[in-house]
Amino acid sequence: MKKIKEILSNLTLKHFIGIGIVFIVVCFLTVMLFSSSSKGINLIPKNTVAVGVVSIGDMINKADVKDLLKLDLEIVEDLLEMYDDSKELAAEESELAATIMEDPFNIGIDVFQDVFVYGVIEDIKKGEAYVCLSGGVDDEDRLMEILEEIEKKMPDDDPYESYDGSSSESHFDISEEDGYNMLLVYDEYSYMDYNDNRQRSYTDISAFAWDDDKFLVITNPEAHGDKKDIGNLEDEVKRLFNLKSNEKLTSIDSFGDFYDNKTDLCAWASAEGMDEDLMKEFVDAIPEIGVDLEVEDLQECSASLYYNFGDGNVSVKAALYASDGVQELMEEKTNISTSEFSFESTMTFDDSGDNTIHVILKSLLTIIDEVGGLDDMEDVMYKLERMF
Repeated sequence: MKKIKEILSNLTLKHFIGIGIVFIVVCFLTVMLFSSSSKGINLIPKNTVAVGVVSIGDMINKADVKDLLKLDLEIVEDLLEMYDDSKELAAEESELAATIMEDPFNIGIDVFQDVFVYGVIEDIKKGEAYVCLSGGVDDEDRLMEILEEIEKKMPDDDPYESYDGSSSESHFDISEEDGYNMLLVYDEYSYMDYNDNRQRSYTDISAFAWDDDKFLVITNPEAHGDKKDIGNLEDEVKRLFNLKSNEKLTSIDSFGDFYDNKTDLCAWASAEGMDEDLMKEFVDAIPEIGVDLEVEDLQECSASLYYNFGDGNVSVKAALYASDGVQELMEEKTNISTSEFSFESTMTFDDSGDNTIHVILKSLLTIIDEVGGLDDMEDVMYKLERMF
Protein backbone atom coordinates (compact mmCIF):
# COMPACT_ATOMS: atom_id res chain seq x y z
CA MET A 1 0.00 0.00 0.00
CA LYS A 2 3.02 2.30 0.34
CA LYS A 3 3.20 2.94 -3.42
CA ILE A 4 -0.52 3.66 -3.55
CA LYS A 5 -0.27 6.24 -0.75
CA GLU A 6 2.64 7.95 -2.54
CA ILE A 7 0.49 8.27 -5.67
CA LEU A 8 -2.50 9.57 -3.71
CA SER A 9 -0.39 12.28 -2.06
CA ASN A 10 0.21 13.87 -5.49
CA LEU A 11 -3.44 14.05 -6.54
CA THR A 12 -5.18 17.38 -7.17
CA LEU A 13 -8.85 18.43 -7.20
CA LYS A 14 -9.29 17.31 -10.82
CA HIS A 15 -7.93 13.88 -9.94
CA PHE A 16 -10.31 13.56 -6.99
CA ILE A 17 -13.25 14.49 -9.22
CA GLY A 18 -12.17 11.77 -11.66
CA ILE A 19 -11.80 9.25 -8.84
CA GLY A 20 -15.23 10.22 -7.57
CA ILE A 21 -16.80 9.56 -10.95
CA VAL A 22 -15.04 6.19 -11.26
CA PHE A 23 -16.07 5.30 -7.73
CA ILE A 24 -19.72 5.62 -8.76
CA VAL A 25 -19.20 2.53 -10.88
CA VAL A 26 -16.94 0.69 -8.48
CA CYS A 27 -18.77 1.33 -5.20
CA PHE A 28 -22.48 1.10 -5.86
CA LEU A 29 -23.67 0.69 -2.25
CA THR A 30 -27.26 1.74 -2.58
CA VAL A 31 -30.34 -0.39 -3.13
CA MET A 32 -31.52 -1.43 -6.55
CA LEU A 33 -31.56 1.47 -9.02
CA PHE A 34 -32.98 1.53 -12.50
CA SER A 35 -32.03 3.82 -15.35
CA SER A 36 -34.56 6.14 -16.86
CA SER A 37 -34.73 7.44 -20.39
CA SER A 38 -32.29 10.33 -20.45
CA LYS A 39 -33.14 13.97 -21.01
CA GLY A 40 -30.01 14.00 -23.15
CA ILE A 41 -32.12 12.53 -25.95
CA ASN A 42 -33.61 15.99 -26.47
CA LEU A 43 -30.23 17.30 -27.67
CA ILE A 44 -30.01 14.90 -30.61
CA PRO A 45 -30.98 16.58 -33.90
CA LYS A 46 -32.77 14.98 -36.82
CA ASN A 47 -29.69 15.29 -39.03
CA THR A 48 -27.76 12.82 -36.87
CA VAL A 49 -25.96 10.08 -38.79
CA ALA A 50 -25.48 7.56 -35.98
CA VAL A 51 -26.23 7.21 -32.26
CA GLY A 52 -24.78 4.96 -29.58
CA VAL A 53 -26.70 4.46 -26.32
CA VAL A 54 -25.13 3.38 -23.03
CA SER A 55 -27.61 2.47 -20.28
CA ILE A 56 -25.27 3.21 -17.39
CA GLY A 57 -27.92 2.83 -14.69
CA ASP A 58 -28.89 -0.65 -15.86
CA MET A 59 -25.25 -1.74 -16.07
CA ILE A 60 -24.41 -0.45 -12.57
CA ASN A 61 -27.44 -2.25 -11.25
CA LYS A 62 -26.40 -5.49 -12.96
CA ALA A 63 -22.86 -5.18 -11.60
CA ASP A 64 -24.19 -5.51 -8.01
CA VAL A 65 -21.04 -3.93 -6.55
CA LYS A 66 -22.51 -4.19 -3.05
CA ASP A 67 -22.12 -7.97 -3.33
CA LEU A 68 -18.62 -7.65 -4.82
CA LEU A 69 -17.44 -5.67 -1.80
CA LYS A 70 -18.39 -8.63 0.40
CA LEU A 71 -15.80 -10.85 -1.30
CA ASP A 72 -13.09 -12.10 1.04
CA LEU A 73 -10.23 -10.78 -1.09
CA GLU A 74 -7.23 -8.61 -0.24
CA ILE A 75 -7.83 -6.48 -3.32
CA VAL A 76 -11.29 -5.51 -2.00
CA GLU A 77 -9.74 -4.46 1.30
CA ASP A 78 -7.08 -2.49 -0.59
CA LEU A 79 -9.69 -0.70 -2.71
CA LEU A 80 -11.71 0.30 0.34
CA GLU A 81 -8.56 1.44 2.15
CA MET A 82 -7.50 3.43 -0.92
CA TYR A 83 -10.90 5.10 -0.98
CA ASP A 84 -10.60 6.07 2.70
CA ASP A 85 -7.12 7.49 2.06
CA SER A 86 -8.45 9.41 -0.93
CA LYS A 87 -11.16 10.98 1.22
CA GLU A 88 -8.59 12.18 3.73
CA LEU A 89 -6.35 13.64 1.04
CA ALA A 90 -9.34 15.24 -0.68
CA ALA A 91 -10.24 16.99 2.58
CA GLU A 92 -6.74 18.49 2.61
CA GLU A 93 -7.11 19.62 -1.02
CA SER A 94 -10.40 21.51 -0.68
CA GLU A 95 -13.85 21.34 0.86
CA LEU A 96 -15.37 20.68 -2.58
CA ALA A 97 -13.05 17.75 -3.25
CA ALA A 98 -13.97 16.32 0.14
CA THR A 99 -17.71 16.50 -0.58
CA ILE A 100 -17.22 14.81 -3.95
CA MET A 101 -15.30 11.92 -2.39
CA GLU A 102 -17.84 11.63 0.41
CA ASP A 103 -20.77 11.49 -2.02
CA PRO A 104 -19.53 10.68 -5.55
CA PHE A 105 -23.09 10.70 -6.91
CA ASN A 106 -23.47 14.39 -6.07
CA ILE A 107 -21.64 15.86 -9.06
CA GLY A 108 -24.59 17.39 -10.88
CA ILE A 109 -24.73 14.72 -13.60
CA ASP A 110 -27.35 11.97 -13.31
CA VAL A 111 -25.21 8.91 -13.99
CA PHE A 112 -28.26 6.64 -13.91
CA GLN A 113 -29.74 8.15 -17.06
CA ASP A 114 -28.83 6.89 -20.52
CA VAL A 115 -25.83 8.48 -22.22
CA PHE A 116 -25.88 9.13 -25.98
CA VAL A 117 -22.87 9.35 -28.29
CA TYR A 118 -23.65 10.63 -31.78
CA GLY A 119 -22.37 12.29 -34.91
CA VAL A 120 -23.97 15.34 -36.51
CA ILE A 121 -23.11 16.41 -40.06
CA GLU A 122 -23.72 20.07 -40.85
CA ASP A 123 -21.59 20.54 -43.97
CA ILE A 124 -19.22 17.82 -45.18
CA LYS A 125 -17.54 20.00 -47.81
CA LYS A 126 -16.69 22.65 -45.20
CA GLY A 127 -15.56 20.06 -42.69
CA GLU A 128 -18.31 20.94 -40.23
CA ALA A 129 -19.19 17.66 -38.54
CA TYR A 130 -19.56 17.20 -34.79
CA VAL A 131 -19.08 14.37 -32.33
CA CYS A 132 -21.41 14.76 -29.35
CA LEU A 133 -22.19 13.15 -26.02
CA SER A 134 -25.31 13.99 -24.04
CA GLY A 135 -27.01 12.84 -20.86
CA GLY A 136 -29.02 13.90 -17.85
CA VAL A 137 -28.40 16.55 -15.20
CA ASP A 138 -29.84 16.47 -11.68
CA ASP A 139 -28.21 19.61 -10.21
CA GLU A 140 -27.07 22.39 -12.54
CA ASP A 141 -25.81 24.56 -9.68
CA ARG A 142 -23.60 21.74 -8.43
CA LEU A 143 -22.09 21.38 -11.88
CA MET A 144 -21.35 25.10 -11.98
CA GLU A 145 -19.77 24.96 -8.52
CA ILE A 146 -17.42 22.14 -9.53
CA LEU A 147 -16.39 23.74 -12.82
CA GLU A 148 -15.78 27.13 -11.23
CA GLU A 149 -13.56 25.46 -8.62
CA ILE A 150 -11.58 23.77 -11.39
CA GLU A 151 -11.29 27.12 -13.19
CA LYS A 152 -9.71 28.63 -10.06
CA LYS A 153 -7.15 25.83 -10.02
CA MET A 154 -6.21 26.36 -13.67
CA PRO A 155 -2.86 28.06 -14.50
CA ASP A 156 -2.82 31.81 -15.08
CA ASP A 157 -4.41 32.99 -18.34
CA ASP A 158 -1.21 34.77 -19.39
CA PRO A 159 0.10 33.16 -22.60
CA TYR A 160 3.41 31.33 -22.61
CA GLU A 161 5.87 33.09 -24.91
CA SER A 162 8.78 31.33 -26.61
CA TYR A 163 12.16 32.78 -27.63
CA ASP A 164 11.08 32.92 -31.31
CA GLY A 165 8.09 35.15 -30.60
CA SER A 166 5.50 32.38 -30.72
CA SER A 167 3.10 31.95 -27.84
CA SER A 168 0.51 29.46 -26.63
CA GLU A 169 -2.46 29.87 -24.32
CA SER A 170 -5.03 27.44 -22.96
CA HIS A 171 -8.58 28.73 -22.55
CA PHE A 172 -11.09 27.47 -19.97
CA ASP A 173 -14.00 29.89 -20.26
CA ILE A 174 -17.34 29.51 -18.45
CA SER A 175 -20.28 31.62 -19.58
CA GLU A 176 -24.00 31.93 -18.98
CA GLU A 177 -25.92 31.73 -22.24
CA ASP A 178 -29.62 32.16 -22.99
CA GLY A 179 -31.20 29.10 -21.38
CA TYR A 180 -28.01 27.16 -20.63
CA ASN A 181 -24.44 27.43 -19.30
CA MET A 182 -21.34 26.65 -21.32
CA LEU A 183 -17.70 25.81 -20.73
CA LEU A 184 -15.55 26.47 -23.80
CA VAL A 185 -12.09 24.88 -23.92
CA TYR A 186 -9.42 25.37 -26.59
CA ASP A 187 -5.72 26.08 -27.16
CA GLU A 188 -4.59 29.24 -28.95
CA TYR A 189 -1.22 29.32 -30.70
CA SER A 190 0.29 32.40 -32.33
CA TYR A 191 3.49 32.93 -34.31
CA MET A 192 5.18 35.39 -36.68
CA ASP A 193 5.11 34.43 -40.37
CA TYR A 194 7.79 35.22 -42.94
CA ASN A 195 6.32 38.68 -43.48
CA ASP A 196 6.40 39.45 -39.74
CA ASN A 197 2.64 39.19 -39.51
CA ARG A 198 1.23 37.45 -36.44
CA GLN A 199 -0.80 34.36 -37.28
CA ARG A 200 -3.07 32.48 -34.90
CA SER A 201 -4.46 28.97 -34.85
CA TYR A 202 -6.98 27.35 -32.53
CA THR A 203 -6.90 23.67 -31.68
CA ASP A 204 -8.60 21.11 -29.42
CA ILE A 205 -11.83 23.11 -29.47
CA SER A 206 -14.62 21.58 -27.43
CA ALA A 207 -17.54 22.66 -25.27
CA PHE A 208 -19.48 21.35 -22.29
CA ALA A 209 -22.95 22.88 -21.98
CA TRP A 210 -25.80 22.19 -19.59
CA ASP A 211 -29.13 23.38 -18.27
CA ASP A 212 -31.38 22.14 -15.45
CA ASP A 213 -31.92 18.61 -16.81
CA LYS A 214 -29.41 17.75 -19.57
CA PHE A 215 -25.79 18.21 -20.65
CA LEU A 216 -23.85 18.19 -23.91
CA VAL A 217 -20.20 17.56 -24.74
CA ILE A 218 -19.32 18.53 -28.30
CA THR A 219 -16.25 18.84 -30.53
CA ASN A 220 -15.42 19.04 -34.21
CA PRO A 221 -12.51 16.69 -35.02
CA GLU A 222 -12.36 18.15 -38.54
CA ALA A 223 -11.81 21.77 -37.39
CA HIS A 224 -9.15 23.56 -39.43
CA GLY A 225 -7.76 25.77 -36.66
CA ASP A 226 -9.54 28.97 -37.70
CA LYS A 227 -11.18 31.22 -35.15
CA LYS A 228 -14.48 30.74 -36.97
CA ASP A 229 -14.41 27.11 -35.81
CA ILE A 230 -15.03 28.41 -32.29
CA GLY A 231 -18.00 30.46 -33.48
CA ASN A 232 -19.40 27.52 -35.44
CA LEU A 233 -19.15 25.30 -32.37
CA GLU A 234 -20.93 27.87 -30.21
CA ASP A 235 -23.66 28.20 -32.85
CA GLU A 236 -24.13 24.43 -32.93
CA VAL A 237 -24.48 24.28 -29.14
CA LYS A 238 -27.12 27.00 -29.31
CA ARG A 239 -28.97 25.13 -32.07
CA LEU A 240 -29.02 21.84 -30.16
CA PHE A 241 -30.35 23.48 -26.99
CA ASN A 242 -33.16 25.10 -28.99
CA LEU A 243 -34.36 22.21 -31.15
CA LYS A 244 -38.07 22.13 -31.93
CA SER A 245 -39.97 18.84 -31.72
CA ASN A 246 -39.87 18.22 -35.47
CA GLU A 247 -36.11 18.94 -35.52
CA LYS A 248 -35.25 16.25 -32.97
CA LEU A 249 -34.20 12.70 -33.81
CA THR A 250 -37.16 11.44 -31.80
CA SER A 251 -39.39 12.64 -34.65
CA ILE A 252 -38.06 9.79 -36.83
CA ASP A 253 -40.15 6.64 -36.38
CA SER A 254 -37.29 4.19 -36.93
CA PHE A 255 -35.27 5.77 -34.12
CA GLY A 256 -38.30 5.66 -31.82
CA ASP A 257 -38.75 1.95 -32.53
CA PHE A 258 -35.05 1.38 -31.89
CA TYR A 259 -35.02 3.23 -28.56
CA ASP A 260 -38.16 1.47 -27.35
CA ASN A 261 -36.16 -1.77 -27.57
CA LYS A 262 -32.86 -0.42 -26.21
CA THR A 263 -30.45 -2.71 -24.36
CA ASP A 264 -27.36 -2.13 -22.19
CA LEU A 265 -25.33 -1.07 -25.21
CA CYS A 266 -26.93 -0.34 -28.55
CA ALA A 267 -26.46 1.72 -31.69
CA TRP A 268 -28.60 3.09 -34.52
CA ALA A 269 -27.65 4.55 -37.89
CA SER A 270 -29.56 6.09 -40.76
CA ALA A 271 -28.86 8.04 -43.93
CA GLU A 272 -31.47 10.56 -42.79
CA GLY A 273 -28.76 12.80 -41.37
CA MET A 274 -26.41 12.71 -44.32
CA ASP A 275 -25.76 15.74 -46.47
CA GLU A 276 -28.48 15.81 -49.18
CA ASP A 277 -26.05 16.93 -51.90
CA LEU A 278 -23.74 14.04 -51.09
CA MET A 279 -26.68 11.63 -51.09
CA LYS A 280 -27.85 12.97 -54.44
CA GLU A 281 -24.41 12.44 -55.99
CA PHE A 282 -24.46 8.85 -54.76
CA VAL A 283 -28.01 8.20 -55.99
CA ASP A 284 -27.28 9.76 -59.39
CA ALA A 285 -24.47 7.24 -59.88
CA ILE A 286 -26.67 4.23 -59.10
CA PRO A 287 -28.43 4.01 -62.53
CA GLU A 288 -25.02 3.21 -64.05
CA ILE A 289 -25.28 -0.23 -62.44
CA GLY A 290 -28.87 -0.72 -63.49
CA VAL A 291 -30.61 0.38 -60.26
CA ASP A 292 -33.18 3.16 -60.03
CA LEU A 293 -33.61 4.74 -56.56
CA GLU A 294 -34.54 8.11 -55.14
CA VAL A 295 -32.72 9.93 -52.33
CA GLU A 296 -35.64 9.24 -49.99
CA ASP A 297 -35.34 5.50 -50.60
CA LEU A 298 -31.89 5.49 -49.02
CA GLN A 299 -32.63 8.06 -46.35
CA GLU A 300 -35.47 5.95 -45.00
CA CYS A 301 -33.21 2.94 -44.47
CA SER A 302 -31.74 2.33 -41.00
CA ALA A 303 -29.60 -0.15 -39.11
CA SER A 304 -29.39 -1.11 -35.45
CA LEU A 305 -27.15 -3.12 -33.13
CA TYR A 306 -28.15 -4.39 -29.68
CA TYR A 307 -25.76 -5.77 -27.07
CA ASN A 308 -27.23 -7.00 -23.78
CA PHE A 309 -25.77 -8.55 -20.63
CA GLY A 310 -28.12 -11.23 -19.32
CA ASP A 311 -27.87 -13.70 -16.44
CA GLY A 312 -24.90 -15.81 -17.43
CA ASN A 313 -25.11 -14.82 -21.08
CA VAL A 314 -24.45 -12.07 -23.58
CA SER A 315 -26.80 -11.52 -26.52
CA VAL A 316 -26.21 -9.64 -29.75
CA LYS A 317 -28.67 -8.60 -32.44
CA ALA A 318 -27.91 -6.71 -35.63
CA ALA A 319 -30.57 -5.60 -38.09
CA LEU A 320 -30.93 -3.65 -41.33
CA TYR A 321 -34.32 -2.13 -42.09
CA ALA A 322 -35.10 -1.40 -45.73
CA SER A 323 -37.31 1.41 -47.04
CA ASP A 324 -40.28 0.71 -49.30
CA GLY A 325 -38.24 1.67 -52.35
CA VAL A 326 -35.38 -0.65 -51.45
CA GLN A 327 -37.85 -3.46 -50.66
CA GLU A 328 -39.43 -3.13 -54.09
CA LEU A 329 -36.00 -3.14 -55.72
CA MET A 330 -34.92 -6.29 -53.83
CA GLU A 331 -38.10 -8.09 -54.78
CA GLU A 332 -37.65 -7.09 -58.39
CA LYS A 333 -33.97 -8.06 -58.62
CA THR A 334 -33.76 -11.03 -56.23
CA ASN A 335 -37.36 -12.17 -55.70
CA ILE A 336 -36.82 -11.65 -51.94
CA SER A 337 -39.61 -9.84 -50.10
CA THR A 338 -38.62 -8.55 -46.66
CA SER A 339 -38.28 -5.29 -44.74
CA GLU A 340 -35.66 -6.56 -42.29
CA PHE A 341 -32.36 -8.43 -42.48
CA SER A 342 -31.31 -9.45 -38.98
CA PHE A 343 -28.89 -11.65 -37.09
CA GLU A 344 -29.16 -12.76 -33.45
CA SER A 345 -26.75 -14.68 -31.24
CA THR A 346 -26.58 -15.56 -27.54
CA MET A 347 -23.42 -16.77 -25.79
CA THR A 348 -23.94 -18.57 -22.47
CA PHE A 349 -20.97 -19.22 -20.16
CA ASP A 350 -22.16 -19.18 -16.52
CA ASP A 351 -24.87 -21.08 -14.61
CA SER A 352 -24.69 -19.24 -11.27
CA GLY A 353 -27.73 -17.12 -12.02
CA ASP A 354 -25.73 -13.89 -11.62
CA ASN A 355 -25.64 -11.25 -14.31
CA THR A 356 -22.75 -11.39 -16.76
CA ILE A 357 -21.34 -8.00 -15.69
CA HIS A 358 -21.24 -9.13 -12.07
CA VAL A 359 -19.62 -12.44 -13.05
CA ILE A 360 -16.92 -10.73 -15.13
CA LEU A 361 -16.06 -8.20 -12.39
CA LYS A 362 -16.00 -10.94 -9.76
CA SER A 363 -13.67 -13.04 -11.92
CA LEU A 364 -11.33 -10.10 -12.59
CA LEU A 365 -11.08 -9.23 -8.91
CA THR A 366 -10.36 -12.84 -8.03
CA ILE A 367 -7.69 -13.21 -10.73
CA ILE A 368 -5.95 -9.94 -9.81
CA ASP A 369 -6.01 -10.94 -6.15
CA GLU A 370 -4.48 -14.32 -7.00
CA VAL A 371 -1.60 -12.85 -9.01
CA GLY A 372 -0.55 -10.14 -6.58
CA GLY A 373 -3.18 -7.46 -6.03
CA LEU A 374 -2.59 -3.71 -6.41
CA ASP A 375 0.88 -3.35 -4.89
CA ASP A 376 2.68 -4.15 -8.14
CA MET A 377 0.37 -3.69 -11.11
CA GLU A 378 3.17 -4.20 -13.66
CA ASP A 379 3.84 -7.65 -12.25
CA VAL A 380 0.11 -8.35 -12.18
CA MET A 381 -0.30 -7.46 -15.85
CA TYR A 382 2.69 -9.63 -16.75
CA LYS A 383 1.22 -12.61 -14.90
CA LEU A 384 -2.18 -12.07 -16.51
CA GLU A 385 -0.56 -12.13 -19.94
CA ARG A 386 1.16 -15.41 -19.07
CA MET A 387 -2.12 -16.91 -17.83
CA PHE A 388 -4.03 -16.09 -21.00
